[in-house]
Amino acid sequence: RAPCTRNRSRPLQKMGEISMSFYFLHEVLQGLVMVFAETYFGYKGHEHSPRPLAICVTHVLPLSAALLVGWALTYAVEKPLARCVLARLDRRRASATAASSSTASASSSACEANASEAGG
Repeated sequence: RAPCTRNRSRPLQKMGEISMSFYFLHEVLQGLVMVFAETYFGYKGHEHSPRPLAICVTHVLPLSAALLVGWALTYAVEKPLARCVLARLDRRRASATAASSSTASASSSACEANASEAGG
């Protein structure tokens, strides 16, 4: 491993693994919570002075949920799908390599046969 990867902490590595899912989810979840808060509680996020409970409900809760859902999506969907796709690509490469090597050996034996007929 490279020296810079040895010094990283395990939690930061896990955050890096789920960062794409978190990025896609956090705005959606925060928007849904804001719509819910405005509809049912009359909360207008930028019109009032910040209240601790309102900040917790409209910011901390959706970000925490995005972390949990992002982790679940990463380990239940993204990683298994990536393994499946990579395995399929490896099989396809292996079959292409096997086919090209058998074609190359067949063509070289055909060239040898032609050369022996021409020389004979």
